[in-house]
Amino acid sequence: MSLPALSGHRKGLALTAIGGLALSMDIPLVRLAEGKMWPILGLRSITTVLVTLLIVAAIGVHDGISSGHIFGDATALLSALILDAAITVGRASRRDMGFVPLLAAMFPAILGFGMALPAGVSIDHPGWITFNGAIVMPVAFWCLATGPRYLSAPEVGMLYLLETVLAPIWVWFIFAEIPTAMTLMGGAILFIAIMTHLLWMARGSGVRQRR
Repeated sequence: MSLPALSGHRKGLALTAIGGLALSMDIPLVRLAEGKMWPILGLRSITTVLVTLLIVAAIGVHDGISSGHIFGDATALLSALILDAAITVGRASRRDMGFVPLLAAMFPAILGFGMALPAGVSIDHPGWITFNGAIVMPVAFWCLATGPRYLSAPEVGMLYLLETVLAPIWVWFIFAEIPTAMTLMGGAILFIAIMTHLLWMARGSGVRQRR
């Protein structure tokens, strides 16, 4: 079944699930690049912006930081608040927001290179982070930003948790860093909840279509 033939809700579920899955590969690719945080942030973000500009031009679109736990926790909280606000605005407007977070990556690119350049840009394996910025991030951000057109904000927020669930698993597979029992237990609970909800909503959508 092609994506355009899906109902609006199923299309939203598919897009947001793909975005969450793609986003879950971000941490492993950052680890594989083996570099300092700021150069990696800058290179990944500028690659995302450049690829987005190329895509926009091609299709003719016209329309835990090392400085301390307190700063890292505050940054994570701020990021979560901004993300929640973005999901809510996207759902309320029902506009095509797919390219907004991709072009907005220019801001972390400026920040990353601005912080890195005084000490020099050093990334052992830039290919991984370039692949991350050129393929993984555009797919993840576009799908996750488009999802709120078709799904409620709580559903989109729940599917964002796929990254939280799967990232430790990818790190386990790639780097042999075994997650703690609590991490696995929490991830299993989240995964079961997400899959149960997806199956329930897909079944409900199918029943409504048959009527």
